[in-house]
Amino acid sequence: MLKSRKLKPFSILYIEDEQTVLNKMVKHLSHHYQNVYSTTTAEKAIDIYHNKKPNIIIVDIHLPNMNGLELIKIIRENDLQTQIIVLTAHNEINYLLEANGLKLTNYLVKPITRGTLHQSLRKAISELTDFNIVSNKTLILKDNYYWQYIDNQLYFSNQPVELRAKEQKLLTLFFNNINHIFTYDDISNELWDTDEEDKTNSIKLIVKSLRKKIPHDILMNIYGIGYKLNFRT
Repeated sequence: MLKSRKLKPFSILYIEDEQTVLNKMVKHLSHHYQNVYSTTTAEKAIDIYHNKKPNIIIVDIHLPNMNGLELIKIIRENDLQTQIIVLTAHNEINYLLEANGLKLTNYLVKPITRGTLHQSLRKAISELTDFNIVSNKTLILKDNYYWQYIDNQLYFSNQPVELRAKEQKLLTLFFNNINHIFTYDDISNELWDTDEEDKTNSIKLIVKSLRKKIPHDILMNIYGIGYKLNFRT
């Protein structure tokens, strides 16, 4: 007698305008997750999102009438907790420049494999289980710290932490993209309007100062590359 597979207790909304591809992926995911919803349009996806409250959304950028990024912007107006994975074709990668600040879990270039998709889903589940977001606007950290998304402000014991302008801007970048690795060039482009000189040393000084004001060990140095926010609550 075959032992039944235990389904993961998470719900997924899959949005893809190619019906054949959609049917195939939904059938596969239904063998692994308790609830898998699907649609070919962003308009229908909004209805499903409000009615079913999925934990994870997988959305193609190319959709009729309303594209995937427009859909994500609507969701992110009041929801920073739902994990979102974006599907994109090679010639649509430039669309992702619009996605900065939309807190994407990952983006996958089509055609995708089941292995690649499950790797992104594991990352999404990790963020759902490891990070505690209250009222979709507050990220609870350790040691009595929390990050308030509504005003992009760090708090300690319910008091705002005094941050310099570039420190706050850098933390906003990190908290909007948890576990994403930012290179020194990425950070330089975010913090300064010009690139006339190498800003690596200036960034290191900002990070050194910032580490005295944030929970221990949540800002990780990626040797020779840059930094990422990486923590467990």
